[in-house]
Amino acid sequence: MTPQTDFQENVIMVVDDTESMAICVKGFLQAMGYAAIETFGCPQKALDRIRERGCPGFIVTDYEMPAMTGVALLDSITQLYPQSNGVIMTCHSAIPPAAAARYTVIRKDAPDFFGRLLRHVREELAPKGPVR
Repeated sequence: MTPQTDFQENVIMVVDDTESMAICVKGFLQAMGYAAIETFGCPQKALDRIRERGCPGFIVTDYEMPAMTGVALLDSITQLYPQSNGVIMTCHSAIPPAAAARYTVIRKDAPDFFGRLLRHVREELAPKGPVR
């Protein structure tokens, strides 16, 4: 298979090793009108998919996963696609400061978790006007 290098602007990728959380985030985003959502329980499989078919317009990833952290995943993706963007969701309070400085971190247990997530998705996937 020939790798596709296109940037898939309207696709959202959700990566979380807790299947119920990935399904919950996907269901919420679908209810908000986003149809092209892919979920992965393994960050390596998500990275493989990106290498094969191109980068999604937005990535939502868990911080703590067995194979690699969400930070390592986003770092790997931005090496391939510098224009990529995403957020890290977590229940852990100890996110390394360097990671929190590079990526938006949203706590899963925050009362405004879904509102913050939606705000970031809308900002990133909003139609971009002509450059002037």
